[in-house]
Amino acid sequence: MNNQTRSSTDVAGYNFRIGDRVMIAVHPLLAGMSGEITALPSADAGIVALDGGARERIPLSSLELEQPAIELESEQVVALESANRSKERSTNRLMLNEVPVGTSVDIETFDVEVLSVASPMTALEARAAVEQINQHCIQIRVLLVELEMREGYKALGYSSMKQLMLSNYFVKARSTLQKELQAGRIEKEYLNLPVGTMPERQLRPLSKLKPEYYSLALSQAGEIAGDRPLTEKDVSTAVATMLLSDKNAAKRSIVDVVKERTHVPLCDRNQCRVEDAVVVRAYRHADLRAYDGYWGIVQHISEHFYHIYISLKGETIQCREEEVESIDMSEGDRISLLSVSSRVSNLLKAELEVVDYAILETIQRSLYLTPRQLRYLEVMEKDYGVSCGK
Repeated sequence: MNNQTRSSTDVAGYNFRIGDRVMIAVHPLLAGMSGEITALPSADAGIVALDGGARERIPLSSLELEQPAIELESEQVVALESANRSKERSTNRLMLNEVPVGTSVDIETFDVEVLSVASPMTALEARAAVEQINQHCIQIRVLLVELEMREGYKALGYSSMKQLMLSNYFVKARSTLQKELQAGRIEKEYLNLPVGTMPERQLRPLSKLKPEYYSLALSQAGEIAGDRPLTEKDVSTAVATMLLSDKNAAKRSIVDVVKERTHVPLCDRNQCRVEDAVVVRAYRHADLRAYDGYWGIVQHISEHFYHIYISLKGETIQCREEEVESIDMSEGDRISLLSVSSRVSNLLKAELEVVDYAILETIQRSLYLTPRQLRYLEVMEKDYGVSCGK
């Protein structure tokens, strides 16, 4: 095999190489399946392209060599060498960023390049790019789990991982990162699998179950899939079947949810303060139902009520503890909502068209405004001649 295709991770008794044909000997879902190793992202795991078409991250200890690795055809070798030369040239003339991605075991450095559209990718380059993206996504999940398990959030001054992820340290793709973290938790804590083994979309349906049912649900999903690759639909079907057949499988029953929303305060009085942003959860109160789901600004906290200003309505309403949900957000996000509240109030002084009012209503339900929503605010302020209240 060409040296350029060899991995540097022939370690710990595992002599696997990229291109080796292997069989999965031990796995809760994939045992007995065969495929080809397409990448070795870490010292103890490999990416296996299964014969059925799926790609899975599998521990090397679970693999058995099926046959010697197939040598690359001469045309592929030439194409790979050409791609590497092209990469070196583009590195010199285009933007280059060094991005460290590592774990407690190792640190890997890779290049992010902006390639010219005048140089279309070959199929080999495209496959390599996709594989690299997949590997980095796995590394992101590994890092998120490590950040939580080793309490990195405390080192940065936060009391929980959730607070850290809502802070200014994470400014992009927060919801995606939270999903990846949850997937990593399930793999590490409940399935005893290496982080990054399964796609996040296949683990997502498990959130409706109690943790002790995760393995059983995946086993049933594997039976549904049979010989074909496992899909998110298979897992969802297995979860739905368990929820219907076993009343104890659900993470929380409907009764539990209603009790939580009705009797347990959603807002900690000891932590909430004036000028904090909160969300109104008053769907059970007929007089306040029109405000349900809106965020507002706390104006005053009395013995029994929170006095909350809803800028879209231009009104201050009174809510009980169980009708107010606190928002765990950074100081910068809180100040941004204060500014938006003031700007919306100023716009209400003008005679707004129905479409513009609908846009403001959407903003009143959005805790984190998108750049487009902020531009809409600026355009409306200009159109109606309203000064910006930033």
